[in-house]
Amino acid sequence: MLITLTITPSGALSPGPLTTATIALGTKSSWKAGIKVALGHNIVEFPYIIVLCLAFKKVQRVLEGAMGSLLLVAATLVIVYFALLLLRDAIEGIGIREANPKVMKGPILIGMALTGLNVYFLIWWVSIGFKLISDAVRLGVVGIFVMYVSHVWMDYAWLALMAEAGAKAKSILSSRGYRIFLAILGILLILFGINMLTTRFLNAKVLPF
Repeated sequence: MLITLTITPSGALSPGPLTTATIALGTKSSWKAGIKVALGHNIVEFPYIIVLCLAFKKVQRVLEGAMGSLLLVAATLVIVYFALLLLRDAIEGIGIREANPKVMKGPILIGMALTGLNVYFLIWWVSIGFKLISDAVRLGVVGIFVMYVSHVWMDYAWLALMAEAGAKAKSILSSRGYRIFLAILGILLILFGINMLTTRFLNAKVLPF
C-alpha cells in the first residue's frame, strides 16, 4: 500500500489532457464533473490492469507497435476537438456546450476516451506502474484489490479538486477573464496533443513535462 501511495502520484497527479479537460468541465458542474471523469477513467483503467496481470508482454508489444501509434493519433484528435470547442466558447463568450460526437457529451465519456486512447497512460502501467501490479499479483486477488483501492482514491480526489478549481475560477473571473481562461485551457490541450505526437514519432518534446 505504501509503495502504491508513493508511485501513484507520478501518474495521477501529472499534468496532462485529462487533468486539463477536467478543469474545463469543472466550470460547468464543479467537483461533480471531476468525480464523473474519474469514473470514466476507472471504467477503462481497471479492466486494463486485469489484462496486464494476465498478458503483460502481449500488451507491451501492442503499445510499442503500430496499434499504439494509431491510439495516439486517435487520442490527439479527441484532444484537439475538445480544445477547439473551448476556443470557440472563449471567442463566442459562452459556457462549455455539449457537442457531437457523443464522446464529448459527458464527463464520463471524456474520462473513458482520454484514458483508453492515451498511449502514455497505458505505457505508465507497463513501466512505472508495473511494480504495483507485479507486487499485487504475488498476493492474489486480495493483493490486486488492495493495490487498486489504494491507487484509485487519488484519481477521484485529484480530479474532483481540479474540477472544483475550474468552478472557482469561473466564479472569480470576470466575463472576459473567463473567456481568456477557456482559451488558455484550449491552447494547453492543443500543446499536449502536439507534444504526444512529437514525443512518439520524433522523439522530441515541445513541453517540459
